[in-house]
Amino acid sequence: MKQRILFAVAFFLLTALFSNRLDAQTISTSTDVPYVLSYQGHIATTGNSVVTGTHHITASIYSDAYGSNSLWQGSYDAEIKDGIFALQLGSGKTKLPQSGLLDRPLWIGIKVDGSEEMRPLTQLTAVPYALNVPDQSITLAKLAPEVILGTGKIPTPQLDPNDWTRNGNAYNAAAGDFVGTAGPGSGDLELQSQAVKVVHYNAGGGVPNINGGAPGNFINIPGGVVGATISGGGGVAANTILSNSGVIGGGQGNTIDANSALSTIGGGDQNHIWQNSDHATVAGGGWANQIAAIQVQQLTCLRSAAEPIIISIRNSL
Repeated sequence: MKQRILFAVAFFLLTALFSNRLDAQTISTSTDVPYVLSYQGHIATTGNSVVTGTHHITASIYSDAYGSNSLWQGSYDAEIKDGIFALQLGSGKTKLPQSGLLDRPLWIGIKVDGSEEMRPLTQLTAVPYALNVPDQSITLAKLAPEVILGTGKIPTPQLDPNDWTRNGNAYNAAAGDFVGTAGPGSGDLELQSQAVKVVHYNAGGGVPNINGGAPGNFINIPGGVVGATISGGGGVAANTILSNSGVIGGGQGNTIDANSALSTIGGGDQNHIWQNSDHATVAGGGWANQIAAIQVQQLTCLRSAAEPIIISIRNSL
């Protein structure tokens, strides 16, 4: 009895096709959709007689419209009523292949009771592929390069030798391990919390600058300052360093002016080391302490056997 398929509609009930990690043998059976393909068709004889009863149907999946590249084949004893049959491809002994073989255009061919496979093949449409996404089924291979993962999770255990883990990593100086930007021209490194700068690192031509604390804190990197450190503070009034190797420990509104290299302000509020005051130090605390360069006019040193050295400086600012 010659037969022909009048119509056939096929659709996937599973999104595992989009996951290279899922295998047909290990799909979760709890809340995920079954890893099967539901295929329905209508069979009639060449004389348009209705086919009824149990018939042996073989279904094949191809990656081309000509049926030259077979990806899967399964056989079923299907109950046909008034010419209508339905198959659950992938059920029974012959499971569907791994999803990596099915992430492309697909066609289905049908044989009935050992007859020749009917033509043309039926192409699967794209829309029914994604009714639901199984748990833990999306892999990085399916994400575009510009996608930013928002969870911020670091894998444990380590999936790749170059991954950082939540349990820490061994540091290998000989292998050149580091955290940061790579190579000249790759930019500075900044750590943020809740989109607010916490600390900013600048290579400083080999003598790094470290700018911590409030976003308004300023090291004159554009002016060529190197080796400067602001440990924190700022906020209402910014801390500012305009000289090489200056250090401000914290507080607010503190300033190390230009040409005052190797100077330090420990903290406090509105403390100021003025220009041309190299190696100056404001220990910290207080308010509006100032150091300025002085011109020494006369130095007198008096000493007695029982007294410490007394130094008297007469100067003009």
